[in-house]
Amino acid sequence: MTDYEVSFILNGREVQAPPGTTVLEAARKLGHPIPTLCHHPLLDNENRCGICTVEREPATLIRACSTPVEQGAVYHTASPAVVAHRREVAKLLLSRHELDCHVCDRHGACELEKLVGQLGITDGSLVGLASKSFTDRTSASVTLHGNRCLACGRCITLCNELGWGALRMDEELLQARPVDEPGLAGPRCVSCGQCTLVCPSGALVPRTAVMPVEAALMDRDRYCVAVLEPAAAAALMNEFGVSAQSRLIGTLTSLGFAGVIDSAWGADAYLAKVADWLHRKNPPVALVSPCEAVRRYLRLNRPELTAWIPPVPGPSQITAFNWRQKLSPELGLAPGRCYLVQITTGTAAKEEVRCHSADRERGLDASLTVRELSGLIRRLGLTPEKAKARSYTHLRGSRLGMMLGAPGAASDGLAVVWSHRSGSSLSALIEKFLPPEEEEREIELPDGEMARVIVAHGGSRIKGAIEEAEKLSEKKMASRILLELYTCPGGCLGGGGLHHLAGPAELQQRYQALAFLAGGAKFDYPHQNKRLKRFHPELFEPIV
Repeated sequence: MTDYEVSFILNGREVQAPPGTTVLEAARKLGHPIPTLCHHPLLDNENRCGICTVEREPATLIRACSTPVEQGAVYHTASPAVVAHRREVAKLLLSRHELDCHVCDRHGACELEKLVGQLGITDGSLVGLASKSFTDRTSASVTLHGNRCLACGRCITLCNELGWGALRMDEELLQARPVDEPGLAGPRCVSCGQCTLVCPSGALVPRTAVMPVEAALMDRDRYCVAVLEPAAAAALMNEFGVSAQSRLIGTLTSLGFAGVIDSAWGADAYLAKVADWLHRKNPPVALVSPCEAVRRYLRLNRPELTAWIPPVPGPSQITAFNWRQKLSPELGLAPGRCYLVQITTGTAAKEEVRCHSADRERGLDASLTVRELSGLIRRLGLTPEKAKARSYTHLRGSRLGMMLGAPGAASDGLAVVWSHRSGSSLSALIEKFLPPEEEEREIELPDGEMARVIVAHGGSRIKGAIEEAEKLSEKKMASRILLELYTCPGGCLGGGGLHHLAGPAELQQRYQALAFLAGGAKFDYPHQNKRLKRFHPELFEPIV
């Protein structure tokens, strides 16, 4: 033991830990499991539930998540008194929890469901009592089921830490609910879905599109096409332990999709369209990232800044539109017969699908998150690692297009496309993206102009970047400002349509998986995309 360590006894064994270490941290590090619900390792949230209770001699029950270890103390993590207390707490939580596990989106991955099994709760003395609750289905992206809420406060803590403040605790109903009266469709909620990543019970889940997609897949008159985003492909491959993307595409084919197309094709088109808009309109400040949640925030909360938003749909929407309107007639398919499904890591994409659903020449018909699709694959008993290898259908994107979901890639991609159109060369190009949460740099545009690029991902940093851009624009301290903003930490690699909130180390792993997939692209840059140049030749005409 060193001078700065605290010595104590845990389950009969003398151990040491640095001062300030909680009992929970020490126990887990030493291999003694302690269950939790309200506690989350990446959040600084309130200690509400009491599931993590342990016993400190003499006969004192304490909360392990918030109690630092003490010199000479004796702790028991699974004494009869501790187990009995945890069971009573779990029963109280169950007493107001709707027992609809078989239809819950979190079935099989619900922390409360697992806890009940671990504690061996089999009697139903307090289970299933009726209680008042508030349910919100106003958003196209996220649904709140109040009858499943445990009042743990995780979602509220995370939403506040991100800077949105869209949720609050209703002390009368003992559940989380939206701050805005219109509900989650109100302006405070940006539809990022990060709250769904920390909810332990399925109270907050992405708005599901599984049933209409399943119906379309079973309809013989439909030609179903999956629009697969590269970040989603990387996440699914990691989740199912598939090393070859062709196996994942084969799994989608087994589900009933007649074709799988690469959303990176639309990312190439997105970069070209935004570059063309920047050249023609010459806005002093422009949002260059395709994050629908950021666009929603500006439209609802800062309408005076909507001129910063390029009138360009997201990459998957562009891909779907070109398939439906330009490629399907070449293949002898009626555009109305096609049913196009986006596979994405984000939940705000569902909002974009709803916005375009009334268009006569619409693109996407539905959007499935990684969580929804992986649940469907498991429910149907498919094994991706054994699926027959298949390849993408017709539309493929560039390496740079595949990296578009990683913060930092959009601004450099615009510089590449613009440079090609002007016939000039770039002096330097950043090849490694996913910067820290905030980054400022300059990139050279073809006319020799230096553009200020502000990259930010995750919550309140976005608001700070917008304010900085306003100040720079007013003082004319930069001739052109490009904002590359993403509401989710890590951009598309940390989207709300995934399974859990990721820390920096896991985001880096996801980035490496995405870079691995991008390394297999047949060409590097959007201007090398032949089919894109054929469909949109106007985007590649020389700038004069």
